[in-house]
Amino acid sequence: MEPANTSLSDFGNQYIQRHFVVVNPDACLIDVLQMMSRMGETVSHSNTLRASCAFVLNNQQLVGLLTERDLVRLAAQQRNLRTTKVSEVMTRNLITCQPWEAQELMKVIQLLRQHRIRHLPIVNEQDQPVGLVTESSLRSVLQPADLLKYRYVREVMAENVTHALPTHTVLELIQLMDSHYLSCVLIGRAITPGEILPLGIVTERDIV
Repeated sequence: MEPANTSLSDFGNQYIQRHFVVVNPDACLIDVLQMMSRMGETVSHSNTLRASCAFVLNNQQLVGLLTERDLVRLAAQQRNLRTTKVSEVMTRNLITCQPWEAQELMKVIQLLRQHRIRHLPIVNEQDQPVGLVTESSLRSVLQPADLLKYRYVREVMAENVTHALPTHTVLELIQLMDSHYLSCVLIGRAITPGEILPLGIVTERDIV
């Protein structure tokens, strides 16, 4: 078990992912989805290497980002993933940081919170990606230091949970996630007003 006085500076850059999916702007979305899925299977033994996004490179420079949330949103809009190119839907004007900035964990966390993003590309002076920080990679190093300080689940759980019925279609579920800006939805059925029997959960990754 980690000592109780573990400090954030003790983690170095363990939260920086060095493996990521790279695609070009002309790639179609179905190809990107398959690449992200294959990488997820290849490195499923490591939570910090989950392919939750893809870097879009043009002439080796980072020009855009495509995330699981983007793919869920596009699925909710019923876009054709086989004919839509990455350049049509990728996020531009990215928030990035230099490798030296990424060494400061609190600065990284501040950037994610300030800009309400879940992926922070790390680029060199030529705008070439050299790493990636995600909420998942941060959690992988923060759990021993921070989460074990809490004694009870009720101190960290979310109480207002959006749920769907098992009879909902996948498309309805995707549209619910998109409209409420959710990364996961509880599947359950109502027992009494305000009381839900949980049956399962569907995440963005499940949809992808």
